[in-house]
Amino acid sequence: LIHFCVTIILHFRDVDFRPVALSHFRQGLSIQTTTAEINSTFEENSVTEEMVKEWFETFRKKHAQITSTAIAPQSRAQDRLMRALLDADPYKTIPQLAEQFGASIETIVNYLRMGGMLRNVKRSALSERQRRSRMEICSSLILRQKRDPTFLERIITYGEVWTTNSYAMEKKEDVVIGVWWSSFGIVHHYLVPGGGRMTAQLYLHHVTEMHKKLVMMKRGLGEQHGMFMLLDTQLPYISLGALRAVHQLGFETLPFPPNSYDLLPTDYHFVPHLRHSWRIGT
Repeated sequence: LIHFCVTIILHFRDVDFRPVALSHFRQGLSIQTTTAEINSTFEENSVTEEMVKEWFETFRKKHAQITSTAIAPQSRAQDRLMRALLDADPYKTIPQLAEQFGASIETIVNYLRMGGMLRNVKRSALSERQRRSRMEICSSLILRQKRDPTFLERIITYGEVWTTNSYAMEKKEDVVIGVWWSSFGIVHHYLVPGGGRMTAQLYLHHVTEMHKKLVMMKRGLGEQHGMFMLLDTQLPYISLGALRAVHQLGFETLPFPPNSYDLLPTDYHFVPHLRHSWRIGT
């Protein structure tokens, strides 16, 4: 593994990036994401969006002749080993993997990024300060629920996931799905097709639409007690203006520590049903 990864890092100028792009394509990642990850793994301007777009079109048409650059059996075996380790312990961190394989953290990060596994791996273990902060937040929220039994019912949580419409008639399509959840079900959702991204302006529009639906669904609850919003404020489009709009709509934002990992119902409920509807063509 060390020799394989270090060789890639030291000789990145001679690397044919098409197999890397193909791996990203098979995972349903967008052209922009693929370009950014290749350039951050190797060096700036290693590839351009135009190059990646051309490769993606070739992959879609199934005319690419990439047998000469196919991943070697040794690489596939290493990939299977890495995935098996992560499946056995999903909470394994990058430093732990680096120690286990006797490689540097940078080497492991680059290898995971090339294999499309980086997004599923924790970057590092929580520090003592981070653990203490999470304990304080958790204790505060538990006590708040004890004092106010309606507290959990008044929380709206937001999350987004990427998926791929593999059943599109013309070509595979990246889709961003954003969903606002509550204890009583889905409040609002949106889809951004074509590999598009959420923007601050689009978020403001949808959070306003969500609030309108929420008022209709639970008219008395928010008016009497107020509502809470749980969202990752580190998302790039959650600007100061977006937070101000959330507050103006009457939401109190709850603490959300950086690098918090959460499994929203979007992942295991909404997305599987959406893929099923795509498959049957409804």
